[in-house]
Amino acid sequence: MFYTLSWAGDTWLDITPDLLDENGEPPAGSQEAAWEDPGETEAHWRLATFYFDGADLPEELQLVLEVSDSGRNKGQFAGPAEAPDASLPWPDAESTPRSPVLAEFTFPLTIDPTLLGPGRTVEVGQWITLDGQRLYLDELTIDPTRMDLTLEAHPDNTAELCRLECYALDGAGNRYDRPSVTYGGGEAIQLESCYFSENQDLTLYIQEAQWLDQDRTSFTLDLAAGEAGWLPEALGDLTIERREGNVYLSFRNDGQSVTFDGYYYDPEGGRHDWGSMSMSSTDEDGDGWCETMTEYRVLWDYPWDSVTIPLSSNRVTVFDPPIQVDLP
Repeated sequence: MFYTLSWAGDTWLDITPDLLDENGEPPAGSQEAAWEDPGETEAHWRLATFYFDGADLPEELQLVLEVSDSGRNKGQFAGPAEAPDASLPWPDAESTPRSPVLAEFTFPLTIDPTLLGPGRTVEVGQWITLDGQRLYLDELTIDPTRMDLTLEAHPDNTAELCRLECYALDGAGNRYDRPSVTYGGGEAIQLESCYFSENQDLTLYIQEAQWLDQDRTSFTLDLAAGEAGWLPEALGDLTIERREGNVYLSFRNDGQSVTFDGYYYDPEGGRHDWGSMSMSSTDEDGDGWCETMTEYRVLWDYPWDSVTIPLSSNRVTVFDPPIQVDLP
């Protein structure tokens, strides 16, 4: 969905889009949404993208846009907020409340299914090896709005595939990247669709893979000694502080190659959910790309002297040059 948004105020407007059926409910199969701020002026188009999985799109929908004041001056680029102040990096116990909604717009949408031609599914049927792990590329489905590549892991693999960073080129040189919001981990890879290309001879380019080793699914921190028996190689500069009953943790986690599950365990086996977390980043050479990233987390009201932190991934393998796989 493309739209513009402006007002007479001196600040940028933020927007939260939602897509509902004719009854005001999320449509079956709806997953997530992504939206982008405008460029340098309010005349630039904004974009909201909605993702569906495993269900037919209703013919009648409602696009609902909630508008709030960002507080950022119009002279400031309307992109993401700056990284947290390094002197106060840790998140608050409570999430920052959203700005009040200034206005809400509802647009009725009608989808013409005759404009969405049938997709096609072809068998790929080939094995590839990435960093010693074998993966079977099963099927490729090409729909008007996306491509899905399904894959299976070999039962003898020692690591679980968590994410595959890749793109495809067709025979005309058009590039199809991963969308900004994806779902599914190591079982399905989504790409932009080549459905309307006249040359669908596809080559897959695999740039990096994110893994969770089966023998490295968590680590335990000794909070009293300020150390860990084992840490993922990509985590560094560990700091541990105890203040007012809380434990403040920070890790160097460049590129977020290590990701945490949404909870942690105390030594008695009790499970606790993470609250909010924060990041700081540094562009060391001024090229617009942040080379260093530090992650900040808090164990709130935590009297124990150790904590076990489960991981959802523990390392990333980069393939330079990318691995090429011809697709049917």
